[in-house]
Amino acid sequence: MTLHTAPSPSTPCRLGERIQDVLWLMTLGAAWRGLESGEPITGSQILQAARVPSLSCSPCPDVIVACLEEMLRCDCLIGDPCQGLTITGQGKEVFARLMGEPAASLRIGAGRLAVRVRLAFLDLLDGEARCAALDALIAAAEDDLALLSTGLNESAWSGPFGGSWAVRDMASASQDLRTLGSLRSLLATAAA
Repeated sequence: MTLHTAPSPSTPCRLGERIQDVLWLMTLGAAWRGLESGEPITGSQILQAARVPSLSCSPCPDVIVACLEEMLRCDCLIGDPCQGLTITGQGKEVFARLMGEPAASLRIGAGRLAVRVRLAFLDLLDGEARCAALDALIAAAEDDLALLSTGLNESAWSGPFGGSWAVRDMASASQDLRTLGSLRSLLATAAA
């Protein structure tokens, strides 16, 4: 028996964000913010930020360095990782595209890190792009909540201990959705 594991063409894989995409967002966002503040970001700062012990998913240094090298080869960043990196116009376009892509589960794999990174740099986007990026997170939170609520009714969760943990997950997912919805309301109010 084989399981169908390919994601649907209309939705992202629900297994979580790809850590490389999160690293690209984090690095390009930090480089963009560094450009605006006049303080270019270094490779060491990126390594340090991506390796925070409190994160549930932390990439190894080799993956981080490989992503930095690829961003330099693709002309998304210019400069020297030791001296400072600056985002290019191409890098800004890639950053905006990644921010607007559908988000995978906010609860699995690099999902929590992805939410933090997307929200950390949301202010770099303007108007519709900012709203689209936040809407992608809201859609992922709604999908998470729907999947969790379906799972509560399955017999596998009918035991008292499994059921109590599932209820906890539902409450957490509901709070995520409320928080993102509040941010979206703030954006709508600011735009009006």
